[in-house]
Amino acid sequence: MAVLATRPGQDVSGFLEADCWSDYYCAQGAATEKGQWIIAEAEAIGTSYKKALEITGYRPAARAAILGDPLTTEAPRETLLSRPEERAITLAQVLAAPVARKAAQRS
Repeated sequence: MAVLATRPGQDVSGFLEADCWSDYYCAQGAATEKGQWIIAEAEAIGTSYKKALEITGYRPAARAAILGDPLTTEAPRETLLSRPEERAITLAQVLAAPVARKAAQRS
């Protein structure tokens, strides 16, 4: 891929107009069906869809943030428990794990 470098005074009349760039560039993953769902969710809650798409590409980093920060841990927990279809699955998985069951009993 050739990279075009511009310099002061260069004629750029052959370049795309600024409002056309969005037709040629989109955030990584945005063109997929999964990306469209993520964009819709991000817009619905008023956050950056680019960050949301970025996070999906770095699951180990997301996991490290969740494990390393109590406030970050709360976000996925709240999300999973706020969705009825996910709540039952999540609770069943937790209750099936002996260590988690013991921890819940101590609480």
